Amino acid sequence: MLLMTAMSTFVSGSAFAQMQDLSATVNPSQSSLNACLTAIDITDCQSGSINGSLNFGIDQSTGDVKIDNFSLTVGEIDWTLDAGFLGGVDATLQNGATANYAGAPQTVTSSGGDFTFPVVPFNLNGTVDYNGYGIAGIIIGSGTELVAITESTEISGSYSISGEIATVTVSLPIDYLFDLSGNDVLIQGGITVVASGTLPPPPPLCPADLNNDGQVGFSDLSLILSAWEASDAGDANGDGVTNFSDISVVLSEWGSDC
Repeated sequence: MLLMTAMSTFVSGSAFAQMQDLSATVNPSQSSLNACLTAIDITDCQSGSINGSLNFGIDQSTGDVKIDNFSLTVGEIDWTLDAGFLGGVDATLQNGATANYAGAPQTVTSSGGDFTFPVVPFNLNGTVDYNGYGIAGIIIGSGTELVAITESTEISGSYSISGEIATVTVSLPIDYLFDLSGNDVLIQGGITVVASGTLPPPPPLCPADLNNDGQVGFSDLSLILSAWEASDAGDANGDGVTNFSDISVVLSEWGSDC
């Protein structure tokens, strides 16, 4: 009995989740990669364009935000490290560098639309061509460096909703040190992304009312039994199958009016 009560409480708490999955397209005019390249004690800061998409989820009833995925493409960035009479280094992040989410879906609660994911794994891959000249060129040389970052970082952001359109803004910091001809080269900065998309209709407010007659009772339990492990017609908890978990949802809401 205690086990059933605990299970019913757990399922009841999750049964009314209103998570709406959002596939948002990046707005290039509002998104960018801002990055500073530092080598031989010289720093140059430049920016490049961002395209791609974000896959998020938004629960308007609780403020919960879910991150499923992001796939971003970075445009070309040119850096010039000018060492004066010592020469310098020209470096280019080639068009088509990518940043991709590398984790499982995770959910946090927002405050007034503002949210923070403490640990976000991502991959950043690209190609940097560099050409040194003068004394600086002797130190650094010329060539091509493959940049392959795999790390985790905190990302913060916010969302706003106007009608069916949701807009998500996120900031992804970058701090990467690599070796170039025996010299430390540092890329620091961040990706700022603004993306928007159309929210799908929210899930039903009363998922235990499987036959939509306004009450949770024997007819809903009968529907589960008739669809048992054969279809999702009795899927009350939204996991795509009909089984014992759906019975628990119905029992936890037994006799409720919807």
